[in-house]
Amino acid sequence: MNRLLVCSPLRLEARAVRRGIGAGGDVRQTGYGPAKSAEQAAWLRESPFGMLAIAGTGGGLTGDLSPGDLVVGTQNKQVGGSGNRITTGN
Repeated sequence: MNRLLVCSPLRLEARAVRRGIGAGGDVRQTGYGPAKSAEQAAWLRESPFGMLAIAGTGGGLTGDLSPGDLVVGTQNKQVGGSGNRITTGN
């Protein structure tokens, strides 16, 4: 399976991504907060997809972000665990 799956926490975010992505992938509204994130992580472990992206507004991330800013993660982290550095090949 080589299909793009985009997860968006909020309904408004998911709707915007669906409009933009068209037939280029699938969008899943995941819900907000740690409990919903854990539920969706369990679902993702059992679901086939080729690529995964997370898209949302990140409104409460930091005070210096403005609408339209792009935030790219450099690390993934499990609650209570250690982080794994993400390399981009650049």
